[in-house]
Amino acid sequence: APTVTTDTIFDITGRVAKVKATIVNPGSTGIIASGVCWSTTAFPSLGNNHTADGTSVGTFISTISGLTSGTVFYARAYATNSVGTSYGQPISFTTPTHCGTVTDYDGNTYQTIYIGAQCWMKENLKTTHYSNGATITQGQLSTSSYIPCGGQKYYYRYNDADSNIATYGLLYSWAAVMNGAGSSSNNPSGIQGICPSGWHVPSSAEWCELENYVEPGIDVNCNSTGYRGSMAKKLAKPELWTTYNQNSFAPGYWHTDTIGFNTSGFSAIPGGRYKIYYNSNGSPYNSASYGNINWEGYWWSCTLDNNDYVYYRYLSYSNSGVYMTYTKNFLTSRTDYYAFSVRCIKN
Repeated sequence: APTVTTDTIFDITGRVAKVKATIVNPGSTGIIASGVCWSTTAFPSLGNNHTADGTSVGTFISTISGLTSGTVFYARAYATNSVGTSYGQPISFTTPTHCGTVTDYDGNTYQTIYIGAQCWMKENLKTTHYSNGATITQGQLSTSSYIPCGGQKYYYRYNDADSNIATYGLLYSWAAVMNGAGSSSNNPSGIQGICPSGWHVPSSAEWCELENYVEPGIDVNCNSTGYRGSMAKKLAKPELWTTYNQNSFAPGYWHTDTIGFNTSGFSAIPGGRYKIYYNSNGSPYNSASYGNINWEGYWWSCTLDNNDYVYYRYLSYSNSGVYMTYTKNFLTSRTDYYAFSVRCIKN
């Protein structure tokens, strides 16, 4: 039988790792197959997950994928010839739970979290500049200007107060989020927009991937609007939410019992929204407001449907599901326009 060694494991993320191995001796009949086996048990074999890396003798690097974050795995190389299969000694490694930190142009640093194959920011964005240094205009409470629609790039401080930024982040018009990019429904979206370099704005499909990882099968094709699933507590950071003790799966239940909260690590908080209503006479109506802080959290996607509606997600303090819906983008009468929070995903 051949002789093979498992040398090192490197480039480990929440989902992928690379293993260096060496076929020291092919035996007398030549190599038929080689690669790396891996599992969560100590001596993985061909009965477990494994790669196929060819028949060459010497050193090779194998990529193992489909891992889960924060988990101990074992990997060992194998080589097969006509006599049989030999294995190297197993090496253990632990996949990380996050992909480091990311810093925006303003110097704000964000914590991150692996959720399935994705690495998300676990804090709301609070930058006032794009990654190239271009300034985003500060909006404010107004009944005649700073309307977050069409191509208007604004950010808003909840209640126009600096004191809310550190905890809740900033609220952004969709145009500010996109920074001139077109809509995307791809996964990954490919839209950097307002996100730091190396990161991007999630599409509705990427939100759907997150949701289906946290609660498998709730909306595989991402075509169901309204409240979906019962994962809100798993996504919500157990603080800030207004109390609601009638639904143990709702974010507001944390005042009664914090067990089972934020098991995903997403750390959703109720940052509220900015809203202005555009009247039927073609002018803003006197109802611009900030609202729903500590009650609801809203997050943009970069996906626009064929009827010019932008998809977004929100969580409510009293409901157990994630709400998927959409809002009008370009200016029309009798329509509400919003500014919401942003989370970015690493490329």
